Amino acid sequence: MKSSSWLQTGGFALLGFAFALSVWKVFTYTKQENDPNVRTLRFAHWQLEDGVSGALDQAARDYEKLHPGVRIIQIRIPEKVYPNWVTTQLVGGTAPDLIQIGKGIDQARLARFFDPITDEVIKPNPYNVGSPLEGVPWRDTFIDGMTGGFDETLQDYYGAPLFMATVRMYYNRSLMRDITGSDQPPRNFAEMIELADKTREFSRRENRLVVPIAGSRYNAPILIERVFASMTQRLGQDLATRRQFQFDGEQMLVALLQDRWNLETPALQSSLKLASQLGRHMQPGFMQLDREDATFLFEQGRALMVATGSWDATTLFNRPSFPVGVFDLPAPSPQHPEYGRFVMGRHSEQGVRSYGPLGIPNVSKNRELALDFLRFVTSQPGNQNFTTRSGWLPVTLNVKPVDSVAPFMPVFDGYPDGFTLTRTTEMRRVVETNFHLLFGPEEPVQRFVDNVSGPLKSAGRADLVRLQRDRVQQLTRADLTVTANEMLAAQNADEAEAYLRRARGQRERQFGAETAHAHVSTLLEE
Repeated sequence: MKSSSWLQTGGFALLGFAFALSVWKVFTYTKQENDPNVRTLRFAHWQLEDGVSGALDQAARDYEKLHPGVRIIQIRIPEKVYPNWVTTQLVGGTAPDLIQIGKGIDQARLARFFDPITDEVIKPNPYNVGSPLEGVPWRDTFIDGMTGGFDETLQDYYGAPLFMATVRMYYNRSLMRDITGSDQPPRNFAEMIELADKTREFSRRENRLVVPIAGSRYNAPILIERVFASMTQRLGQDLATRRQFQFDGEQMLVALLQDRWNLETPALQSSLKLASQLGRHMQPGFMQLDREDATFLFEQGRALMVATGSWDATTLFNRPSFPVGVFDLPAPSPQHPEYGRFVMGRHSEQGVRSYGPLGIPNVSKNRELALDFLRFVTSQPGNQNFTTRSGWLPVTLNVKPVDSVAPFMPVFDGYPDGFTLTRTTEMRRVVETNFHLLFGPEEPVQRFVDNVSGPLKSAGRADLVRLQRDRVQQLTRADLTVTANEMLAAQNADEAEAYLRRARGQRERQFGAETAHAHVSTLLEE
């Protein structure tokens, strides 16, 4: 009885303590919110990787020290629920002052719920005073010219990006030494396949579960699509009609409907063969697994390699009990005896863009404060601090990455990638539905081709119809914004040039879109 009585007393005491703590927190929060001497700025994002939240939190504390009376609150939202969360916040008018643009924010919502910052990005960043970037327009201080925050259709900047990212292969250096006698990574694609075969033999010989490559529906496409795109480099240039050295998704769909390529085309056959080969070196059922499953398998030492981005560098360098190495994603070179004829050369990362832009919802009551915080964290000293603390790649010029992420810096020499089969919505659905066939035991490539060829062309047509519909909607919206900018130019002499420049850019894009619409309409009518 005494024991039961003590448990009951302890339970009530714990409940009372929890209630008192809750009341105190609510009271403290309410007091802070109603303090007329404190301005509160909130920003939300989905980057929950190791290092990022801490680096952003420290940036907030640094800003608060420079600006007494300002309080910065970071809101971390899991990636899977972010689209629903951000939709609710925007539609309900309860959005924080800064929101990471991307998941759940399409072009229509961007135009409806966010304020453009175009007029601000042409001004120098005051936090760069005393640095080599002093006096340089804000947008020109970004490695990519701030393209990660620019919307080409709306012809406006809507956010300041915080991150840069590339993808690489991570490997277990200790396990590599056990398997090969050296911790040096493979130098080319052929050596990586040979290493994968040695890993399987090692696993059987040592009676130890080790897979060559940790795969998942998130990680596997990173590697497979890179190899796939290398096989279509020359084909893409042969099929390109605009001669822009870039073969986009629409040109791919047009060429498919014109019967200029199909899954029997030699370059596509080679792509599928290599994809099948890579998939067989991953754990069974990998396409049913999530990103965390692949990285966890690697962290446990039960996978030799995993393909992922620089955003996972802090996690994968710090969590495992073994040393981790990095090498570039391999693909066959032009010298490969079987596949070289399809390849132009190493893919260039010239097109790598900054990402993770934080935008300002039009319901924000702290627009100027939000802009100032963005300038602070993307200045040269601000981004240097963020890069050093997070272990992520810099987004601002003249910022030095930490040594551990130096291998992730973009390589600009090389050639554009070719195309993949997952670039458009309906084609991706058809391919992913049948993807498992590529990893079966008997003639996997032919089975995939037999099951996908027919539906793929129908899916390509459906994607083109959707692109046409979206283009008409964009042109309609662009007519309104062009007219609005021209009227604003007529009414505001001091800012007329800025409005006219924006209108000209939108009009030029309209001409190109209308020409493409006419061309595709003719094709769809045939």
